[in-house]
Amino acid sequence: MTHGYFAAGTSAQRGPLLAQELEVVGEVQGGTFRLAVEYSPEDRYVLPAIATPGYDRVPRRYLKVIGDSVNLEFPDGTYVCVVSAADTDVRSGDFVVVYARQGELREATIKQIMVEAEGRIALWPRSTDPQHQAPIYLNDDDQDAPEIAYVVIGAYKPVDRPAPPIRLPRARR
Repeated sequence: MTHGYFAAGTSAQRGPLLAQELEVVGEVQGGTFRLAVEYSPEDRYVLPAIATPGYDRVPRRYLKVIGDSVNLEFPDGTYVCVVSAADTDVRSGDFVVVYARQGELREATIKQIMVEAEGRIALWPRSTDPQHQAPIYLNDDDQDAPEIAYVVIGAYKPVDRPAPPIRLPRARR
């Protein structure tokens, strides 16, 4: 496992992605910070691309949400479509992927960014879990403060279906 986290590019084994597909490159914890998980190129897979008007020329990728701290917006197992914060603006109300450093390790989480009345920038979980109700505050003076790495521009949630498929009887004529 590497910690480049969303490194640009596609897997050489699959060749270039179709415009209708995006690569799932890792996971992000919805809750407390967790070690940033990037899938190795051979473990990555693709899902249908969602419509993201205005971002067609910006590198986009999916990240699987794990946990319940943003389950009011993105339940566990949802794939969020992200772009680098360097490729777009960050607005109050956006959901963002945030990095924090713990020594040499890089951890990540997903939160909603809000500018509060007094101008403080808060990162809020949006959860039904009572353990995930308090914000994290960004502080420009703190070198170890969390940094916004990616902005969520959409989400994809596959529908679970039972297998094998049910064979329906043919209609009688």
